[in-house]
Amino acid sequence: GREGERAWLPFSTPEAAAAAVARAALWRLQSEGFHGALVEPQLSSTEGRLDVLLHVTRGARGRGVDLVFEGNTVLAADALAAGLPSPGSSAFFEMLDVRSARISSEVRMAYAGIGHLQAQVGKVHSAVDPATGRLRVTIAVSEGAPSTVLGIELPAEATDPGGPRLGLAVGQPFDIAAYSADRETLGAWYRAQGFIDAEVRAALECEPRVNLHRYP
Repeated sequence: GREGERAWLPFSTPEAAAAAVARAALWRLQSEGFHGALVEPQLSSTEGRLDVLLHVTRGARGRGVDLVFEGNTVLAADALAAGLPSPGSSAFFEMLDVRSARISSEVRMAYAGIGHLQAQVGKVHSAVDPATGRLRVTIAVSEGAPSTVLGIELPAEATDPGGPRLGLAVGQPFDIAAYSADRETLGAWYRAQGFIDAEVRAALECEPRVNLHRYP
């Protein structure tokens, strides 16, 4: 069907494309509650035509999905889950695939928003609770220490009294929103000086408790 056509990878080997179709079918079944489903693709070719047969084992239908975080103290589970797909959705199960980096990316971004740049995401464990029939997905996190601004390096002309006013300040907690805004502010300041093609590249040098912000 159309869902399989969208999952097909046009510039890959037939085996890889068939595997992608099987994964899409699996995520669809899991979103329908068949959390223990298995989908195995089988390829056949006749007279230049390639057919994919999916062998499906649905198993028992579950009673829902619970998303749990372990190791979080400074951010509540709701804040960590805000950037993730709704538990039980097809996108949620796609996110659980080992090929996806979405969990790590979204959770670390949430921590970066409060200055925890050293946050790490551990293994994701999924298991069905036999007592309730619900799938429990557990994400382990290590929050790391909060970071403060050790220094900000700017080009000499941007440090003059008439230079741009930045939101980040030495000795203050790091703020990812201020960091992004400062890049925009610096770019706008240079364009106002006549450098219409100015681009700002920034880098963070992180230590356990401090950051060095460069605006080269």
